[in-house]
Amino acid sequence: MSQGTTLVTGATGHIGNVLVRKLVERGKKVRALILPGEDTTSLDNIAVEKVEGDVLNLDSLWKPLEGVSGIFHLAGVISIMPGPDPVVCVSTWKGLATSSRRLSARV
Repeated sequence: MSQGTTLVTGATGHIGNVLVRKLVERGKKVRALILPGEDTTSLDNIAVEKVEGDVLNLDSLWKPLEGVSGIFHLAGVISIMPGPDPVVCVSTWKGLATSSRRLSARV
């Protein structure tokens, strides 16, 4: 990925926090998208910029996307309970893709 800031959605999750650590270890500047009120303990002691936003609210993504050169979209709903399939990954990817094109970021 080129110079600039990398945005990671789902940064506090099982895979997201490992990715954040690896990116930081490689010298990347990382911005973690944090759901308002979310526990960020998994990101403690990591040199990462934390910004609040909700992938289901496109308007909340403009500030987190500023100056971003790439995006790792890992946000999603994980559930083993029966019920309707979550649409978080597909619908938010479309929103991120549209927004990032306007800001020249890579998804």
